[in-house]
Amino acid sequence: MDFSYCSNCGKKTGHKRFLGFGTFFAVVLTAGVWILAIPFYPKRCIICGQEQEIESAGFFSRTIDLSTHQKPWYKSWWGISLILMLIVVLFGLYLRIYQG
Repeated sequence: MDFSYCSNCGKKTGHKRFLGFGTFFAVVLTAGVWILAIPFYPKRCIICGQEQEIESAGFFSRTIDLSTHQKPWYKSWWGISLILMLIVVLFGLYLRIYQG
């Protein structure tokens, strides 16, 4: 965990990568290949969730404040809905093949 200044919190806080169920599901779904993508996850403030500023990028540095710029629900859930549709299609194919 990195301790650096968070412009949203206004103090020096911890920053780390958040790994959740989605990361675990992606690793299982891709047979472990997704582990290679984890180092590219942004480090976020442990208090507010804002991405850590990238100082080495100069004026291209970016900061996303998740408390004020939240994604609409349909942009967050597209992956889950895609996987559910795939499961339904595969189950339908299974029934068609094995039920005659």
